[in-house]
Amino acid sequence: MRVGIVCPHGCVDTIASVCNAAMILSRQGYSVALFSRQSPGFRVPAFPGYPITVRLSRTTTFFLSHTRKLMLHGLNPFNFLLHGKPRLPRSDRNPQHSPNSAMRKRMFPVLHDPIRLVFVLLHRYYTICRGAYEVLVKPLVEAVAVLMGSLRVWQEHRKHPYSCIIGIDPQGLLQAHHLARLIRVPVAYYSLELLLSSEVKNSNQKRIKRQEVVLSRKAPFVVIQDEERARLLAADNGIAPERFVFVPNAPLGKARHSPSHYWHRKLGLPPDRRIVLHAGSLGKWTGIQEIVASVPSWPDDWVLVIHTRCDFQSSKDLSRIRDIAVPNRVFLSLKGVPRQEYDVLVDGADIVVAFYVVVPGSTYTQRNIQAVGLSSGKIACALRAGLPVITNEATSIGELVERERCGVAVTSASGIGQAITEISRDYEGYSNRASRVFNTYFEFDKHFGEVIHRIASLDGDIR
Repeated sequence: MRVGIVCPHGCVDTIASVCNAAMILSRQGYSVALFSRQSPGFRVPAFPGYPITVRLSRTTTFFLSHTRKLMLHGLNPFNFLLHGKPRLPRSDRNPQHSPNSAMRKRMFPVLHDPIRLVFVLLHRYYTICRGAYEVLVKPLVEAVAVLMGSLRVWQEHRKHPYSCIIGIDPQGLLQAHHLARLIRVPVAYYSLELLLSSEVKNSNQKRIKRQEVVLSRKAPFVVIQDEERARLLAADNGIAPERFVFVPNAPLGKARHSPSHYWHRKLGLPPDRRIVLHAGSLGKWTGIQEIVASVPSWPDDWVLVIHTRCDFQSSKDLSRIRDIAVPNRVFLSLKGVPRQEYDVLVDGADIVVAFYVVVPGSTYTQRNIQAVGLSSGKIACALRAGLPVITNEATSIGELVERERCGVAVTSASGIGQAITEISRDYEGYSNRASRVFNTYFEFDKHFGEVIHRIASLDGDIR
């Protein structure tokens, strides 16, 4: 039998839950098809030795990249459709900027007059509604991609039937529903990010939320990380409690402590330097600027390493970080690594810092962040490596860290220096408790067993 997993995020190689689910399903004898998309700066996931097929939708990316190429060469596609040749903008009508004839022939097919007339009308509408891409063009391109995917799934289903298709997050659930319509198999829901009705901000999000509510109620089961997040989603979507399966967002395997000195070698640090690692996004919700600003108050032998999960060279957030970073105390690692190498990277640290700061007015950084709980992949990776963690106490994961004493929850970033000192006094004790907490709460393999059981019990009918 076959299982499909639809993940709408281009960073799928960095999402432990999705990759782990695919690998465990394949170990259980399922052939797995992973549907996702490719985003610039992120690596394409690879599963050597596993019967996992990765399908990346490049339709939207192809459309956008080729449009940008045309504009870079000074070409206006609509001028060609109107006048029969790609005229350059007035400011750029220079012979040295003229595209060569071979490129013109490749990019612009010969169009008949009736077709050109249609594009004339489209051009006039486009000039009036220049921002209509998000409303008109993008949905059309995505609809074509979904249709092509549905036909391919239908062909595969005739040869090797699908047991079910799993949709990741609201957009993935909707896409999974479209893929499953032709083959009529159940669509399960895997919630990683909470999209709550009270926090949606625009008509597109409201549409997605309405569809999520309907489809999640029909799902044979809903995978989520812990009970608090399940209560929020159940109350918002009207899902029966027995439909939920709890699976933490964490790497595979049990905890193990294996120092690698990765950062000392990579950055040329003296052996007496100890490392606090911040890995992942640099968004405002991570509190990264406050963390960097707190470094001068840390003990002198501790440094901060900031590692981004994708190739990341320029942004407003990065520029601000560079402005406030203390030389030789804050180091930037701006190139992502394959999923298989991430463990060694984490093993090279002594402490991991992970803040979850609520940002009012943002869709996914309010209750989704406050109730982060067992969905924190950064903290799960740290605990699996036996590393103590420092987090902010205003979140549900802060309560767990304080209760189990596998790290320290601070009121604000200004308390990180004191937290480092406290952990240093009993580092071995904090490290041992970190490993125990991972094995108790975060072990992905044993929790995912219930998902395998639910899939095996499906009869293939739409519910």
